Amino acid sequence: MNFRDVEKKLCIIVDEQTAKILSPDIEANALLCMGYVDHTAGLTYEALALANYCDGDYSVVWEAKDVSLKIRSGSVANKIIMPIENKVLMNKFKFRIELLENYYTDANVLECRAIEELDKFRHPEFPDDLAMFLAKKGNKMETIWVRALSFIGTNEHMIAIKVQLLNEPYSDFGVHIHDEIDAF
Repeated sequence: MNFRDVEKKLCIIVDEQTAKILSPDIEANALLCMGYVDHTAGLTYEALALANYCDGDYSVVWEAKDVSLKIRSGSVANKIIMPIENKVLMNKFKFRIELLENYYTDANVLECRAIEELDKFRHPEFPDDLAMFLAKKGNKMETIWVRALSFIGTNEHMIAIKVQLLNEPYSDFGVHIHDEIDAF
């Protein structure tokens, strides 16, 4: 599932085991969550309530008022995740949803995240992390992971962004883990 399908959307996640973590005494097989992207922790779901799910339908059975549970996308990768539209629930959880806007304050990162042409290079669980190719004469080309930091511009179908290297290249490319470089 592409992060764009769930980002800033209510989702039902069918996961009875995680529902029990949130409230072991409530009979529920799913969670009502809001999807968002944490720049360093990746695609995340904020649990808002417990629900029961059956054949594409759901009902909310318990609201998580005094408890916060963040679910990283990797832990529910093999679960049913169903984005939903429900204005009543959006309004009911408006305060909690608005708190997630703290993850959307860096305009530079958001500009990079908005570039859909980069989607084929994105890590499925970390949308701001991209697979990038390093090339240098005399070296074998390498693929490394980088984190998008800011948009530089475009030039004749080339997108330029500033990135930070997330791993050390095997060969000597003159750059190292944590370095910030311009990528094209």
